[in-house]
Amino acid sequence: MSQTLFKELKNIGIDEELAAKVSASLDPDHNASKKDVLIMQEAILQHQVRSDQKMADMKAESDARTQAERATTN
Repeated sequence: MSQTLFKELKNIGIDEELAAKVSASLDPDHNASKKDVLIMQEAILQHQVRSDQKMADMKAESDARTQAERATTN
């Protein structure tokens, strides 16, 4: 397993078990299967969900700040 890839996947928020599976699937000595495609899709979806949640959190924070500023100026 590539430690660098594993660490990078963990850094972007992929859980440890899935990061290990993705890293193993991309090993040049590994014979790819349909299961590997599903593993990659799961990693992509997991990352998208985390990104979407971060964006929703940022929007909610921005909306709250905007509401607070409007309340103080009125």
